[in-house]
This record gives sequence, C-alpha cells and structure tokens, in this order.
Amino acid sequence: MDCIDKGKEVILTLKGQLDYLSAEQIDYFLSSFITRFKDANCLSIDLAHLSFIDSAGANGLCKLIVSAAELGLKKELITDKGTVYEILEILGFVKFINHMNEIN
Repeated sequence: MDCIDKGKEVILTLKGQLDYLSAEQIDYFLSSFITRFKDANCLSIDLAHLSFIDSAGANGLCKLIVSAAELGLKKELITDKGTVYEILEILGFVKFINHMNEIN
C-alpha cells in the first residue's frame, strides 16, 4: 500500500492481494486518515495493481469509502477493469461509490 498526498487529493495505491492478511493495513491507514488528510477533497483509490481481493479486503475497502464519505471527500476508483474490478462490480462497489459521491 502506497499513499501519495497531493494536498487536495490523496492517492492510495493498493498492490498485490487485499485479503484477510493484508486488510489490517487499511485499518492502520484509517487510524490516521482523518488527521492526516483533513484538507483533502478527493480520495483516489488505485486498484490497477491489485491482483486479488477477498471478503476481508472488500470490507476494508468499504470502511475506507465510508470514512472518506464522512469527511466529505469525493471517492474515485482507478482500475484496469480486470478481475478485481469485476468482483467489485458484482459486489456493488462501483454503484456504492457513485451513490456515496452523490450524497456528498
């Protein structure tokens, strides 16, 4: 997991596998998210290098999206439309993010 703070935009890049072993990294990221990025207005989540996601990873991603919404941030997924994107689309994440952006 890499994080780039560009002032008003935060880019979070997830690489490899997002599963029950690595999902705790999202919890760690979230523990400082509110204080570190209070001036940001957009969270871009780059999934282009993510090769696998399971239910624990999807749950962590959901927590991340909800936390960003609570801060009023626009949420954006960056993907390569591969397997992980298809899984997230089946789970409704694409619609979920669009809905959360409409609320803010």
